[in-house]
Amino acid sequence: MSSHPADITQQSPKTPGSITRYPILSFSILAFALSWIGWSPWWLGQDGIGLLPIPGSIQVVALVNPLGILGPAIAALIVVRVTEGKAGVRRFWTNVTNLRFRLRWWGIALIGVPALLLAGVIFLPGTLGSFTTEGLGAGLLIYPVQLLGIVFLGGGLEEIGWRGFAQPKLQKKCPPLLAAMLIGVLWAGWHAPLFLTQIWDTPRGSIAQVLLYTVVVIGLSVIMAWVRNGSDSILAAILAH
Repeated sequence: MSSHPADITQQSPKTPGSITRYPILSFSILAFALSWIGWSPWWLGQDGIGLLPIPGSIQVVALVNPLGILGPAIAALIVVRVTEGKAGVRRFWTNVTNLRFRLRWWGIALIGVPALLLAGVIFLPGTLGSFTTEGLGAGLLIYPVQLLGIVFLGGGLEEIGWRGFAQPKLQKKCPPLLAAMLIGVLWAGWHAPLFLTQIWDTPRGSIAQVLLYTVVVIGLSVIMAWVRNGSDSILAAILAH
């Protein structure tokens, strides 16, 4: 005897499992796990807590750091694949590589965001007094090379997960600003193993510095969310990073 169509639907859900029911939580767990494992030769090695006989050197960090940075992107693709199938992955990746966003957002991503951050630094006590133009020309010349390095090997790839996947998902549950701030807290916590290392160049010698770092990351998360939402492009957020 054949089953009623409604019974078949109930017996064979399209995408069963915890990942489907809790996509944001699943993404977060995967992003943390993949990145922390990818970074493990660094933070478990001699530059970190010393459990592994891996030397603490710039060369090791240069090899290991990209592995950890890829965690959020891989986590996003896994969750999209499970919840939306191959077609969903294709749609998601099309958005990642989409170059068709307004020219003003290219300017904001490549010039506006760096200028905003520079303006913030300039107002720090003593900054203007120590400002010098020495090396400025060389810095501007290598900026395109640095940008490509950050996009393809550095933190820009994180945006595939944070702003590409998590931001739109959270915005379905809460206002964009709150979503951006929540992701900022998540983003700051994601860096936790690096606080155990020595080569990482982020000030973290006191609780105050750690709290300041968290506030800065939340602020950056809001800026990146603004770029992502305004341009409707994941790539714009990657470039802004």
